[in-house]
Amino acid sequence: MTLRAILLALMGLLMITGCPSAADDDDTSDDDDAADDDDAADDDDAVDDDDAMDDDDSASACANEDNLEDNDDASQAIAVNSGDSYDDLWVCPGDYDYFSFTAPAEGEFTVAIAFIHDEGDIDLHLEADDGSNIANAASFNDTESITQFLSAGTTVYVQVEAEFRDDNVPGNSYDITFEHQ
Repeated sequence: MTLRAILLALMGLLMITGCPSAADDDDTSDDDDAADDDDAADDDDAVDDDDAMDDDDSASACANEDNLEDNDDASQAIAVNSGDSYDDLWVCPGDYDYFSFTAPAEGEFTVAIAFIHDEGDIDLHLEADDGSNIANAASFNDTESITQFLSAGTTVYVQVEAEFRDDNVPGNSYDITFEHQ
């Protein structure tokens, strides 16, 4: 996992779970005082026990997992070929979807997603095999696409990222296609 992916995941976790203020002692660390301590026991977790998620739940709180999970980082990426497409996938903030593509020959690689922007923004990122960023697609439209020239044998990773919604309903569904010419 790249440092960038780890930082993005941590940022997403903080945005979802919230970050308690110093004045709010909801026991994000083990302490022995009982004053204003909402935690039932000193249990070494960093998540309040009075939240809606069990300690075993995913950090993303993604209620709509698709059949390709767990493809949450480059090491779990779904390998795709030119002409592949997937419909009705779901992505949530902090719970990225990754796909990998290895160019069989020199040519242009295109990845495109379609979704309903009013139901939540989704962005695309293209990363090199070493995790460095190659290209991004982020607009306010119902589609995003990236086209990149690839040499034969080059492997790239596509990251699909959901932005947080104003209505606190995480994620959005999308369709994705992959082409190489």
